[in-house]
Amino acid sequence: MKRSNLIPAAVILSIFILAGFLLGLTTTAPVASATPSAHVRVVHAVSDAPSVDIRVDGATVPALAGIAFKDVSEYTPVAAGTFTVTLIVPSISLHPLLTTTLTLAEGDDATVIALGTVAQGDDYPLSLLTAPDNNEIPPLGMARARFFHLVPGAPAVDIAIQGGQVLFRGVSYGQATPYVEIAAVTYELELRLAGTSFVLAQIPGITAAPNTIYSFFAVGTITAPDIVQSVDQQYVRLRTFHGVSDGPPVDIWLDDSRAFATVAYKELTDYVAVMSGTYTLGLTLPNLSQPILAETLVLTGGMDFTVAAAGTLTVTDAHPVTLIAYLDDNRPPTDGETHLRFIHLVPDAPPLNVSVTGVVTPLFSGVSYRQATGYAALNAGAYDLEAYEVGGTAPIASSGEQILEDGLIYTAFGVGLAAGPAPIEIVLGPTDFTVYLPLVLRGP
Repeated sequence: MKRSNLIPAAVILSIFILAGFLLGLTTTAPVASATPSAHVRVVHAVSDAPSVDIRVDGATVPALAGIAFKDVSEYTPVAAGTFTVTLIVPSISLHPLLTTTLTLAEGDDATVIALGTVAQGDDYPLSLLTAPDNNEIPPLGMARARFFHLVPGAPAVDIAIQGGQVLFRGVSYGQATPYVEIAAVTYELELRLAGTSFVLAQIPGITAAPNTIYSFFAVGTITAPDIVQSVDQQYVRLRTFHGVSDGPPVDIWLDDSRAFATVAYKELTDYVAVMSGTYTLGLTLPNLSQPILAETLVLTGGMDFTVAAAGTLTVTDAHPVTLIAYLDDNRPPTDGETHLRFIHLVPDAPPLNVSVTGVVTPLFSGVSYRQATGYAALNAGAYDLEAYEVGGTAPIASSGEQILEDGLIYTAFGVGLAAGPAPIEIVLGPTDFTVYLPLVLRGP
């Protein structure tokens, strides 16, 4: 499956012609190996070349046959070490058209790009460009992006937020920019003649999802430009919370991998990073592998989740122990602010209002068991949260004074049992939102 989204040429055509600017991109998938430990893909960026086939160490790879201009392939596993990538045009000749040698260490990712033109010959000869890829997960709430200029004869450009910050500066033909980390929002971008404020083109509506790495390639010819947005890698972040007051510590598994060990009541784990997909999340007693509870989770890339264990072992008929997935919004708050939400995990408590001590109007109203509120934007500072039964006047739980720091995102969990013995409490977490465990479950 080739991962790319084309931005219509009509958006940028007329201004590109005016400035003489064009960029080219193509991608192809890497080749499988008996002992996969690295990943490679190949990009077809030659606008006047037909479809190509890719060989690795001379071997035909059926999955890499018929790669067309502007295709962006998936990554393909290869063995770490040195190998050759050969490009042929089967419709013309079975002799190699382009060949390059790669050396990849274990865990490396790389992109091989065919660029140049057939028609212009020696001015922009056909060649293969190799670029190392940084597909490590970005910081929480962020995306990572880079830009390739692959258009023969096009001037150097800057890529900037419309009317604002330059993201990539002075990119010439055949160059790849360094990666930049960007907030996970929608951008209105523009292409400028390098080093000037002259706008060559406006590119509206580029959405960056969290936990996602992108490559942008300007492609085509001076009269028919396109920009291809490639999703190079996309992760899901997952953490867990133990909200079962009468439950023992547990190990938490994702499929056959132990993600968290000995998670105790009221403990909120760090995040782990996994690829999007369907997983079995299981709870076991510490150091055992037989699950005492298991749920199937469908995790969508570019998102963060908190999975809470809720319920009670005592009143199993009314409130059995279950696993509940909550979608987290880890987009950075505005300067000087913090974000806070509340999750009601008290099985035998009625709907709750949550207020800040001394403030009459509830911060969150009528929150039912298992419900999560939206995030409230608050000024950073000290807060004491109190929970009340709806219509009640006396608080049934308090967080005590908590410092909500500038730029951090918090979840307040209501836990315990109204009937005891565990008291109802408000547990606030986390104190640090920058740490995650690099457990990456990735296919071959």
